[in-house]
Amino acid sequence: MKKKLLVIGLCVTLALTATACSVSKKDGGKNSAGTVKEVETNESGEYMAAKTASVIDSDDFTYKELKVGKSSETVDESTLNDAIDKILSNHSTTEESKEGTVKDGDTVNIDYVGKLDGNEFEGGTASGYDLTIGSGSFIPGFESGLIDKNIGDTVTLDLTFPDTYTQETTVNGESVSLAGKPVQFTVTINSVKVTKTPELTDEFVAEYCKEDCDGAQTVAELKDYVSNQLVLSNKISKIWPTLLDNTEIKYDAAEEQTKYTDVYKYYENIITSNYGVTVDEYLKNNENTSKEDFESSLHDEAQYQLKCQVISNYIARAENITATQEEYDERAKSDMDYYGYETIEEYEKTYPKQETIDQIIYYKVLEFIAENAKVVDDSELETTTDGTATTPEEITTEETSAEETSEAAE
Repeated sequence: MKKKLLVIGLCVTLALTATACSVSKKDGGKNSAGTVKEVETNESGEYMAAKTASVIDSDDFTYKELKVGKSSETVDESTLNDAIDKILSNHSTTEESKEGTVKDGDTVNIDYVGKLDGNEFEGGTASGYDLTIGSGSFIPGFESGLIDKNIGDTVTLDLTFPDTYTQETTVNGESVSLAGKPVQFTVTINSVKVTKTPELTDEFVAEYCKEDCDGAQTVAELKDYVSNQLVLSNKISKIWPTLLDNTEIKYDAAEEQTKYTDVYKYYENIITSNYGVTVDEYLKNNENTSKEDFESSLHDEAQYQLKCQVISNYIARAENITATQEEYDERAKSDMDYYGYETIEEYEKTYPKQETIDQIIYYKVLEFIAENAKVVDDSELETTTDGTATTPEEITTEETSAEETSEAAE
């Protein structure tokens, strides 16, 4: 059974770990191995985490009863309310209204015609345009001129383009500069988009938590559930980075290279999609990052991702933490809907089944180490420079910040 709130509750944790522990295949990023491995199952037929060629290089690797401060068990009312508000916001709906007046922040649908010296100019006319009031999308006076006007009104705005406006337009076939020119816009306000956020009621909770939230049926039960998830998130955000920092990995060269290739392709796709250039062209135009630094940061990130996988999969296999067929089908369907895959075969060519299973299990491992943590007074913990709480005997002399690695790669 899926836990909707877990993803929300773990948003801070995932910023530290999960986003760096897997490479998205969205927009064509293919699995570099190019092969589909047979998925291993246990005696009950449940899917197991993959065995990794890279291994934990320690004789005393410990993941149970890791220490976490009592403060992690406290969730203030503001944080709880923010989480609840996010749930409600995610279930809001947008409707068009043709009544009322325009307010700052509204998104209005308009038709407008712009004229210079009585003549329409190119780019100054549109129909059915959605404009958010206060966004600064139009020249000064346009958006503010619509505030407090009635929906359905036609408004005439006498405005002047800024002296610094550089874009030219065409009037009656001739190129004309609009800088400093007075213009007139005739604007018809067709409608305004109204966002309706559901109220937090027992009825909403019963519908939202129909198959989730540990069976919550009332507002009070939902708040208890969300609070518990936030506590779980707090613990994971303290324990997991510390566990990673204090675990040495003996990396398999081939496995590390495969992970590096995946990471490289991920960032290559981002650069190509966002800037329309190759990695080499992008780096050539970026004086702050050399190719050597770029590749080095990706090697660091690949190692970090692989470390996450090795530790997670080790714990999963040791504790028989598995994924069911139902969980896999649910995750695959969600991904297929989001990315637009029509068949499971097409989806699994890009997202190998074992990788998806390992991701499902990864979240379960995070829960497991949090639920098995030993809660102690915060005074028993020593805080590192990056804010991570750790016990004195667990502090290593050479700690690597995964966040810095990720930022450098970006």
